[in-house]
Amino acid sequence: MPDHRLLKSQRNECFVLLKEAGLNPLDFQWVERPSPPEQYSQLVHPSSGYFFWFNRWNPAWSPDRESQLGKAPFSAYAWDGLLTLFKAWTLWVAREPLVPDVPDLWEQYQGGPELGKLSGSAQIENLPLNTDQKRYLFQQLGEIKHFLYKLEDLDDERQIEVDRRFEYLQESMERVGKKDWLLLAMGGLLSLIISGTVSPERANDFLSFASAALLHAFVTTPLLPSK
Repeated sequence: MPDHRLLKSQRNECFVLLKEAGLNPLDFQWVERPSPPEQYSQLVHPSSGYFFWFNRWNPAWSPDRESQLGKAPFSAYAWDGLLTLFKAWTLWVAREPLVPDVPDLWEQYQGGPELGKLSGSAQIENLPLNTDQKRYLFQQLGEIKHFLYKLEDLDDERQIEVDRRFEYLQESMERVGKKDWLLLAMGGLLSLIISGTVSPERANDFLSFASAALLHAFVTTPLLPSK
């Protein structure tokens, strides 16, 4: 069986590209994947199932830019061509959650805390926030941030980023309406989960606390179930 596995120098180039994409090469494994009558190298990320198959005639990978699986047109690819495809793949991998317990943010946003459901409701008009509402939200944002600091042991860099996000939400109260601010707030809270500031196992607790803290400013009577 012809052996087309990568040379050590080629694997080293892949190592460098993974690092440049912000990925940890130690999270990946090299495996042999035959394509009779030939044999090729495949790089696999075991916990997510993502892979890149260095088949010079029919390279394939997961994830693709806009789908689960990508393939290049059948052709003879020199190493430079394969490396270009691999570099693009590292960027697609870098944007995806690489741990199996990352929450589905769509499910949490639409089916979880009442605040997430309310953000898409016609019950809220996009009127300016009044003085009492701004005072209340300012105080509750402080409570949410304090809760986050107790929930997660954040380093200085993470704390600076959290402070910046909350300051932005505080400042935006002066220039956007109630509904727009709610959408900004939900996006900001979810971004803390996407960035890994809030760990997957604590995401539900964080969103539930934040929802309860902010809800009073947007609804003064109980929400009736939709018919």
